[in-house]
Amino acid sequence: MYIKFISDSSIPAKGFMGEIFATRGGCGGRNKAPTGFIYSPNYPEKYDHNDDCGWLIEVDSNHVVELQFLDFLVERHINCSYDHVAVSEFNQT
Repeated sequence: MYIKFISDSSIPAKGFMGEIFATRGGCGGRNKAPTGFIYSPNYPEKYDHNDDCGWLIEVDSNHVVELQFLDFLVERHINCSYDHVAVSEFNQT
């Protein structure tokens, strides 16, 4: 799974917290632990303008990743074209 956070140059918000793997003090990273947390930059304070963070979550081939957002507040836009979190499958074959 690949998770990417992007913010634009307008309105910053509280951001998000999702349970995966602890990655404090940085913006993104590669995570192989079975559980933990990820955070947007500066969480629970406001994230910065133009942040661009990515997390690669890796699990054994006989496992799946379950992502649950526990807190989520980003800039509102009808098409989510400003600040957003994108989650996609990552196959390394």
